[in-house]
Amino acid sequence: MPSVMTEPYQTLTSVEATLNYAGPTNGKPYFGLEAYESNIAFEPHQVLIYDARPIQNQFSRDRKALSSSNMPAPQQRIHESGPRT
Repeated sequence: MPSVMTEPYQTLTSVEATLNYAGPTNGKPYFGLEAYESNIAFEPHQVLIYDARPIQNQFSRDRKALSSSNMPAPQQRIHESGPRT
């Protein structure tokens, strides 16, 4: 898949992944509580996902309508005996 990014972004690390986009629907799209309760057919698309952390200081809501935050991901303790009860 060709990259649409231009310099200096072409040096960013990226991974290719399949993302599902909503396809056409009959009527207003809806989701139910169960997976089968939906009228949305998803269509897979191959996309490049870039690691923007090296250039995160270049984003702002004022200039790009996008910003980043440096919040650590929550960590969970994993026990060999399984989850705690």
